[in-house]
Amino acid sequence: MIKIIKVGDVHARYDVPKSRLDSYPDTVLAKLEHVFALARNTESYVVFVGDIGNSPSLHKGDGYIFFLRLMHLFKKYDDVKKFIVVGNHDVYGQNVETFDKSYLKAFEVMGLIERLRMDKPVILEDDDTRVAITGCDYFHQIDKGDLSYYTGFTKTNDAVMIHAVHGFLTDNKAKWDKIKTTSIDEISDTPAHITLTGHEHSGFGIVSKNNRYFVNIGSLLRVSASVGDIGNEVSVAMIEIDGKDIDIREHFLPATIAKPATMVINRAALEEEKERAALIENLSNASAALFDVGDLEAGITLIDDLIKYSETLNIPKKVVDIMLECIEEAEKEREI
Repeated sequence: MIKIIKVGDVHARYDVPKSRLDSYPDTVLAKLEHVFALARNTESYVVFVGDIGNSPSLHKGDGYIFFLRLMHLFKKYDDVKKFIVVGNHDVYGQNVETFDKSYLKAFEVMGLIERLRMDKPVILEDDDTRVAITGCDYFHQIDKGDLSYYTGFTKTNDAVMIHAVHGFLTDNKAKWDKIKTTSIDEISDTPAHITLTGHEHSGFGIVSKNNRYFVNIGSLLRVSASVGDIGNEVSVAMIEIDGKDIDIREHFLPATIAKPATMVINRAALEEEKERAALIENLSNASAALFDVGDLEAGITLIDDLIKYSETLNIPKKVVDIMLECIEEAEKEREI
């Protein structure tokens, strides 16, 4: 039997977000330690589906101390094999090509994590059970019509195939009408027996369709005051594969570690989050009108809009990369 624990977005950070009432760094470490201890006790592998960090850099003040605490925790449980795909918050400018500049690269070099690839399945074997795991990092073009990010991985014969993606997979596209998403229906014929996703914090649970499983049980941390984060009851997915038999269930973190949202989320920040979302939407709409980009839909973030408009206006990639880095630096300074 092969056992795997799937972990949603963590958004580890060394400071306390404006939306939180507790000591966020301590909560991050406590939740991760619970997951790692659970993995050790159940002899499970761990798969992170992206956004382990809230920023690729722990570059100032208490950031160095938190980096060491986080590294020590991963090292403490180095007997637990940890796989990752890279999320948009794990890299600069949401550009996966900058991964080598991130602190997670140091974790990779030290052997504390292993990146999953589209073209190099990781094979896990135990008695009559064989599992192949692949992964797709976040890309700007994901969820924009090309389904190969979800289905175009290298196949492995005679194995239960698991594919992890940091993409916006949903069971209800109408719910996210202003965001680029991919529906489960669109990839229900995927070769993967199990598709694991993150990125969207509220999740859709565990969905079975066409003898395939699709799993997003939400984020491990509630980093913002958004409705999705507040409504998220914190859990991880426990996957057991015995031969070709698959069992997936949720494991809810104890309330001593994952306290109710009413105790840790600043409600006043929820109203500010709503105002911020409205401002971004107005800016997006104004940008579309200013650049006269026709029927392009306004994006959900400034980075989305920049990518759209740069493609339409043929802005040189070098210029776009610099602008993305500037946005990333500004995001690091802004309290969520």
